[in-house]
Formats: sequence, structure tokens, C-alpha cells
Amino acid sequence: MTIATLSSVQFYANDTEVADYTTQLFNYWCVGDPDEGDGILMLIFLDDNELRLELGTGYGDSYTAEARDVVNDVILPVFRDGDFSKEIEAGTTATIDTIALPFKGMGTAAPATSGKGGNALWYILGGIGAAIAGLVGLNRRRAAKLAATPCPSCGNTGLTKAYTVLTEATLEAEGSAETRTTCPHCGWSEAEPRTLSKLKPDEKPEFSGGKADGKGASGKW
Repeated sequence: MTIATLSSVQFYANDTEVADYTTQLFNYWCVGDPDEGDGILMLIFLDDNELRLELGTGYGDSYTAEARDVVNDVILPVFRDGDFSKEIEAGTTATIDTIALPFKGMGTAAPATSGKGGNALWYILGGIGAAIAGLVGLNRRRAAKLAATPCPSCGNTGLTKAYTVLTEATLEAEGSAETRTTCPHCGWSEAEPRTLSKLKPDEKPEFSGGKADGKGASGKW
């Protein structure tokens, strides 16, 4: 299971729906085992109050309903209370209990607060929460700094920045991408082009892993 938090949909997903973007990210990272399709990705956009719990291809339709219950009954209520670290702990534990372990034929896990295993899980989640919080804070500071910068065309503040892959890199050719800064007031924009290196044949095995085909659940708080 992979947990990722990003600042805002506009900085990463652009015009892509959150569900589609999460599926793409899942497949890019190849989450889970390639044969069992047992990967799980929890993607959270904090600034937009939106999240997605994506399941690998190995999970049947019944697990989509379980994912919906985890999102609606466990994750969203805690997020509405504004307790980020508690949401990560509760959401991860509920996902393991109701989706991951039953899929592996291991029944339901013991409560995360009991025994050594539970304490270890809480310590791990605490470390994950601290690392993610730091990353999100850095992204927010960068976005705030950019938003406070006057537009070189009209002088108004509120600039935004988005990263877009224009051409995917392959084994035979380089790819291209751009980071575009835009003013929502006058429409001014400036693109910073980037070159994506060719893929290397010996790198291919590192990206072998699980895939997703859109199963899961989304939610907003």
C-alpha cells in the first residue's frame, strides 16, 4: 500500500479527473505485485479536500464496495475534523483490515493499538505522517510564494504553476515536458521546457509491478 499526498489538483492533475489521475499514477509507480494485482494507492489532495483509494487489478467488485465504505465511513469523517495524522492512521488501518488482509485470505487484522505489531504500525504511520506533512508544507509554501508574485504582464498576484508531460520518453527517444506559469487575471503564461531522458533497458525491471484499471472509491470533505 502506497500513501501519497499532493497540494492541489491543478498543480499535478491539470484537467484530468482525480480518479483517472490516480489510476495513471498507480500504473506509473507499478504499485503491488505484478501477478496478484494486490496493490493499493491512497492519493490525497489536501488543498482541494479530495482523495482517491485505488485498488489493483486483482481485487474483485466486492472490494470496490469495501473501498467505498472505508472512504465514506472512516476517512472522510476524520478528515472533516481536520485531524490529518489521525486520518492517515485510521484510513490505513481500515484498508488493511477490510481489504488487504481478506484479499490475502488472512481474515481481519488485530486492532492497531494492541500488541507489538500494532505499536509498530503506529510508529510507522507516525513517521509517514511527519514526512508527508513536511512535503505538503513545502509545496504549500512554494505555491504561496508564487501566488504572491506579481504578474509581469498585469501586475496582479495569484500566479499558478502546472507541470505537463507533452511526450513520454521511450527506449528510442527522449520525451518532453513543460512547467507553465499562468496568470488567472490576464491570461499571461510562460512555459519552461524540460527534456525527459530516454528510458534505459536495464531500468525496465525496476518498474515491473502491479497495475490498476479504475477500481476503488473517491471522496471529498
